[in-house]
Amino acid sequence: MAEQGLRVLITRDQEVVADVEVIGASVLIGSGGHCDVRLGPDLLAIEQIRLRLDDGQVWGEALSRLPPVTLGGRAFSSGVVTQTDALSVGPLFVQVASWQEQVVQKTGHKRFIPLLALLVLLTFASVSAAISRKVVKASHLPDPPASPFAESDAKAQVSCPEQVPASATVAAGDMWREALDQRERSPFSPRNGMDAVRTFNVAASCFDVAGNHDAAEEARTQASLLRAGLERSFHVHRVRLDHSISQKDFALSKVEVAILKSFLAGREHPYLTWLDDMERWLEVTQGNRKSS
Repeated sequence: MAEQGLRVLITRDQEVVADVEVIGASVLIGSGGHCDVRLGPDLLAIEQIRLRLDDGQVWGEALSRLPPVTLGGRAFSSGVVTQTDALSVGPLFVQVASWQEQVVQKTGHKRFIPLLALLVLLTFASVSAAISRKVVKASHLPDPPASPFAESDAKAQVSCPEQVPASATVAAGDMWREALDQRERSPFSPRNGMDAVRTFNVAASCFDVAGNHDAAEEARTQASLLRAGLERSFHVHRVRLDHSISQKDFALSKVEVAILKSFLAGREHPYLTWLDDMERWLEVTQGNRKSS
């Protein structure tokens, strides 16, 4: 079982302005709020560059001509981007590396397998020093969970509280409607979305008891789709928090910390402890509460 992704490093005047890892085969760089790597509109178009991983190679595509994207002093529209290439956008230099993370079957531990390289060796010593400082700081940050859903939740057996078909039919309808309500509230509260996944699965179990297997399959499909969407959202908010901290956009950091804590509410995980500490630090240093 393997997971792949891209790591994007953006520098300006020999200083690192963004160092972001994205799980998946595609990265969108720009100033738009939906971008995986986001910088100010004074530097990038809403959608500036798309990078995608295809058969071990990274392909780049310039999505806007203003500001222009260049490679080696020539206009760049699309093509393979190697580990030694640096795409230029105004004062910015964009470099990318791909990676693959494989789970070792016997132990369950993770092992990093580089496809190209995790980081490009940079020309300027000052940039290398900046990255070294960043890595040292990052070592104190615990690894976030791969999913907002606990492994125990995935393994837990979900059963219908009613075992008589007539009663199960009523329970299934109630659970289905409750799941729909929870899903509708999920954009405002990730916890509601995560509760909806379980409620859809309970509804599916009740539909099975009632003999309505088509409805049961539909409920499980809705649970699976919602779970996948929540996991993608969890990763996006992790990336946004990292980027907001690196850019010292602490107002955004507060928002992202609150959202991530909602995802992990009720779990025991070192990353949640780190989020609690970060929230307290933001409150003390950025206002809203005085230190005692």
